[in-house]
Amino acid sequence: LIASRLETSIYRIISPHLAQPKDLGVKQSLIHCVELIAKACHPNHLQQAQFTFSKRNELLKHMINYISNESWSTLTTETRGIAITACTQLMYPFYLNNHCIINIVSIIVSS
Repeated sequence: LIASRLETSIYRIISPHLAQPKDLGVKQSLIHCVELIAKACHPNHLQQAQFTFSKRNELLKHMINYISNESWSTLTTETRGIAITACTQLMYPFYLNNHCIINIVSIIVSS
């Protein structure tokens, strides 16, 4: 039940807000929401062993954009930390190619 709701209802509702949140509190809340979605998609929480969350890559791109597009002065350590946590939750336990992993790590380290 949660798997179908993630695709149809939950993602559809939050996706317009992911583009450019202006308020820091809204941004942090959206990042927490993405983290919770990623945890809900974990195979240990789903009864469907073969479920693939098709919006995972889009959410991962939003998290990477949050990290890379913000300057050090506007992106707080707390926001950066929860965005990195959300990225790791989105990546685990899925296997990404080495290029994608290297790209994500380099963005996180260099920003």
